[in-house]
Amino acid sequence: MDRAAHSVRSAQGRVISRRAQADARSWQESPSLHIARRPCRHECTISFYIMGACALLHVLTFLFTHWSTRVAALVSCSKPRTLSKADKVLVVPDKFNGNMEIVSIERRTLVRLAS
Repeated sequence: MDRAAHSVRSAQGRVISRRAQADARSWQESPSLHIARRPCRHECTISFYIMGACALLHVLTFLFTHWSTRVAALVSCSKPRTLSKADKVLVVPDKFNGNMEIVSIERRTLVRLAS
């Protein structure tokens, strides 16, 4: 048999069999049978860059909360409307008099003794 009878050259110059052409035509005509295509190399590269940037941002946020008390307060606390609703306080000492610290507030009720 002649090979030319069973195959045709595509626009890119590749040899395609007549059966492959028929399959491609039926595949294009019925989109319900569409099989998900494999992502190309560039799409994977971009997604890996995005994942790497997210991981780097996550690690830097974690480290900044350990390095800076202000960042830890910004990330883990919010400002209440009144001091009575606060659970923690950021203590900022005078310059060269110690370190900043986030301190929990302890509340006690005073009991009056009858005299």
